[in-house]
Amino acid sequence: MGRKNKKNQRQSNSRSLKDGKKEKEANENLLQPPTIKKRETNNLDFFKTILIVCEGETEAAYFNALKDVLSHRIALKIEVLPERPENAYSSLAKLIDVALGKLEKNTYYEVWIVTDNDEENAYKLDDPSITRIEQYSIAWAGVLRLNQIRNMSVRSDEAERSRIQYFLHSVEYEAFLQNLFPLLSAAQMASIVSLTTKRNSFEEIEKDIVNFFEQYQDKKLDKKEAKHLSNIKIAYSAISFEHWLLLHFEYNQTAFYNSREYLHYFDSKKYFGETISGSFVNRFEKGYYLYENKKRLKPFFEDCESKAVSFALHLHKNHAVPKLTIGLKYFEINPYCDVHHLIGSFMNTQFLEAGQHYAEISTDMAGKKAVLLKNLQLQITENNLDISFYLALNESIMSRNITASLSFDIYQTTGLNRQLTPNNIQFNNQIYRIDDNVFLRVELPILHANEFCLLSFDLEKLFPQKGKKLVFYI
Repeated sequence: MGRKNKKNQRQSNSRSLKDGKKEKEANENLLQPPTIKKRETNNLDFFKTILIVCEGETEAAYFNALKDVLSHRIALKIEVLPERPENAYSSLAKLIDVALGKLEKNTYYEVWIVTDNDEENAYKLDDPSITRIEQYSIAWAGVLRLNQIRNMSVRSDEAERSRIQYFLHSVEYEAFLQNLFPLLSAAQMASIVSLTTKRNSFEEIEKDIVNFFEQYQDKKLDKKEAKHLSNIKIAYSAISFEHWLLLHFEYNQTAFYNSREYLHYFDSKKYFGETISGSFVNRFEKGYYLYENKKRLKPFFEDCESKAVSFALHLHKNHAVPKLTIGLKYFEINPYCDVHHLIGSFMNTQFLEAGQHYAEISTDMAGKKAVLLKNLQLQITENNLDISFYLALNESIMSRNITASLSFDIYQTTGLNRQLTPNNIQFNNQIYRIDDNVFLRVELPILHANEFCLLSFDLEKLFPQKGKKLVFYI
């Protein structure tokens, strides 16, 4: 056989061996499960888990339903406790205990406690309080009982167990008493206040969360437990979590006395039900009502961002900030709600306030911290909003990208309407940039008395794959 023929024979044999190997691999692959290609996402948030420990059944039902209804938009794993309605936690101390227990065994991106303030830090004008006041003055006790019956807006079928009024601050309680008893002296006022049940849990947690935990558990915390405590965040509402639910429907800064008054208000507005054959049905019930009716209430949950978050921001600016400025604590203000910060974690959004300085804005990618902006400052001068920051990542960003990432949302605080005007932004002159230092001036729109606006700054358009949206209340 010639040299050329031998070479051709070797190539033919080699092809036969390769074909035989491929056939063998193909046959083996038939016995293997198919490989599923992982879906690529804009970020790595699927590695994150948020733990939410709720005080009551209603809160747990709300967040379970919210994560189900908005699952297509939430790139996070969300674990909600308690898992069963009958396992609801009765105190703030228990919530912390449960959160610590979970942190000892698992790693979480964030841990939140969801609680309200109707019983944790309030003057509690209930039957035992009135009985003590009755021993001091039968007349005063009689007026207080009559007031509970006549003036509390609760459902008639549960009025007997709902006549409890909570006052978060002594000034609030004293003003109520002064209205009932115009001739009350300072000494008599002090006597009534001293005979009223008072809880101080939130005052303790505000001073030192570690000491608060020790007080209830009677044990010393090691360094690891103390570190865990410092990482726990609180989503708080006053006077009840139902105020957060109310913000899904309307802007409201009424100081309700207890959660049962919210239920009466929901009925009067027909917010959670409908009228059939002249009878109002499907009224709101505390507990797992929200989860059991999540399909029927889908629009309610879908309004979480567009209404509840927006109205909560306006409530904070318009109602809470003036009281915080004069020295009140957040747990002394009725109403108060900061649940929107927890919702922001769901949606990878951070809420900022004009007039504040933020050392850094960052995002976590699968546990790795990526700083996006540094030294962010927001100042309102006349009808302009001045924003300055330092680009912390070495990425080339043109001015047009910054412009494209900004949009205005204009909200109405009365009624159920919301006017949206996206990307309706005018810049005064231009965006200034020196190296990685950026300054931009946004000309604010003219707003009517019942309107406010939010400026959204979408960092995902600036830093692809990094995500996060900043929202400034104006």
